[in-house]
Amino acid sequence: MEQDLIKVTREGPIAFVTIDRAERRNALTADMLAALEAAARAFAGDEATR
Repeated sequence: MEQDLIKVTREGPIAFVTIDRAERRNALTADMLAALEAAARAFAGDEATR
């Protein structure tokens, strides 16, 4: 699944977004780009995230 290829974790105020598609050299698909955009929007609205 595409959502398994984008991993979002937090350590305190720091958010990490990891792309895990090494077999395709982390090439992005449209679904992965949408997931990255959703993560960025979520973090943009969270004052506690850096």
